Amino acid sequence: MSEAAPSSTKNVLILWGTETYTAEGLAQQASKALAKRGYAVRVDDIEKLSPEGLRAAHTVLIVTSTYGNGDPPANAEPLHAALMDAAAPRMDGLRFSVCGLGDTTYPRFAQCGKDFDRRLGELGALRLAPRQDCDVDVDEPFAAWLSAVVAGLAALPWDEVIAAPAAAPVPAPAPAPVVVSALVAFAGPPPRPDAPLGSRRNPATFTVLENHAATGPGASREVRHLRLDRGAGALHGNFDYAAGDSLALWAPNDPSVVDAILSAGRLHDDAPVRVGDDTLPLREALLYRLELTTFDARLADWIVDQGGKLAEPTEQVDVQLVDLVRGARVQFDPAVLVKALRPLAPRLYSIASGPSVSPGHVDLLASVVRYTAFGLPRWGVATGWMANRLPVGAQLHGYLQAAPHFRLPADEVDILMIGPGTGIAPFRAFLQERAARRAKGGSWLVYGSRNRAHDLLYAGELEGWRADGTLSRLDLAFSRDAGVSADDRYVQHKLLAAGAEVWSLIQRGGVIYVCGDAKAMAPDVHKALHQIAVKHGDLNEEQAKATIKELAQSGRYLRDVY
Repeated sequence: MSEAAPSSTKNVLILWGTETYTAEGLAQQASKALAKRGYAVRVDDIEKLSPEGLRAAHTVLIVTSTYGNGDPPANAEPLHAALMDAAAPRMDGLRFSVCGLGDTTYPRFAQCGKDFDRRLGELGALRLAPRQDCDVDVDEPFAAWLSAVVAGLAALPWDEVIAAPAAAPVPAPAPAPVVVSALVAFAGPPPRPDAPLGSRRNPATFTVLENHAATGPGASREVRHLRLDRGAGALHGNFDYAAGDSLALWAPNDPSVVDAILSAGRLHDDAPVRVGDDTLPLREALLYRLELTTFDARLADWIVDQGGKLAEPTEQVDVQLVDLVRGARVQFDPAVLVKALRPLAPRLYSIASGPSVSPGHVDLLASVVRYTAFGLPRWGVATGWMANRLPVGAQLHGYLQAAPHFRLPADEVDILMIGPGTGIAPFRAFLQERAARRAKGGSWLVYGSRNRAHDLLYAGELEGWRADGTLSRLDLAFSRDAGVSADDRYVQHKLLAAGAEVWSLIQRGGVIYVCGDAKAMAPDVHKALHQIAVKHGDLNEEQAKATIKELAQSGRYLRDVY
């Protein structure tokens, strides 16, 4: 016997808080599941909700990640701060449930979700389903949470929703900045002068001092080195950074991609469209305010309704907006198009310079994304901009993303830094700081690149630090050099080969850092550390697992992976 469909008046708001959009994807999954059961579902960015707006929604699901060691993701910061404030309004009449995403190797696992769940309960809101905390493998715990939510929603007394006062009006933001030349690239939302200078809502202005290839001409992948001044006003704003922090930058979209969308969609450059609280020309919106790499699936449904065709993804590449519009062969409605796109997101880069060594600037590293899809050259949004359209002297907007979970220990503590490619960025900052402070603790770097001759980044600096003792040990792995054996290509192989020394560092209180790829490198390094604990610590599997977990929880195994 099938369950009776709820009334379409049973409204559910699903909010997502994220840095990488995993939480948004899960929120969309939940939306589809609840819509099939007849609920009227709206999915939205958590940044758009004030506490009053949250209470007025009555029935809310929150899917949020945690940044670093317990912080809210950037878009969840405003609501998180408002709710944690002692003067936060009561939430009587709100029914809610929270799904928190995290990584159990961090001591404050899924802390942002725990914060929202605890505080909403303290403020009088009613849990319709228990909070679920999801580790890196989210599928099973998320499915369990969704099942509990479905049961909780079905049991709610929908005819007893308590009215809440309307949200207070929000002051209109400043007008969107006008891009006047190639030397000004103010992408992203307009700054909010009421927010702290140098924050996400009121970013600082930076000027490009250097932008050049850090890899050699024969490298199979280009890496850019950028140097930015500390930013107009940033020295007096929220920009006291530490080694290990990141810089978030808003990059404009590629004008050639925007023009291809406008042409294929038979759209006028100056068609007025609404983005947030602003009305601006369509081309400007597509260049500076909206993500073009993805789109709401309902846009595909609209194309089919118009009699158009849909581009199909391949095993190698996904369909991006330009592919969808070129393949549809229909005239697009500007408002429909804009509604299907989410706001342009900032891109985060680990700062590759130490604040005591580089007081007037910050250095960044970025690996350029370049490939071909559907017959067109394709570039990463930010890295294509850096490689092709970001000259010295250009100005851009950015803000500091602090990483309190990824900090240097006391100068006398030994450290082991592990990371291939651009994962060296924060470790360069660490070594600059340790050299400046003449730290007595050992600094060991295990670093991987493709070829010694072409893409060993900062080779001269590394040799200099090894010569003066700042770098007590340097192990290099080269995955594509001729003659390298299959079991000596990657950083995890170097760790296993030096397993006794790694275990010794752990035993004497050293700190291990990992930076780089979250999909392959970080799990392989984690596995290697586990194997080292078994072999050199004479532990069984469960004891080794507990040891590595305790290292993470005590702040001695720290990861900055993406």
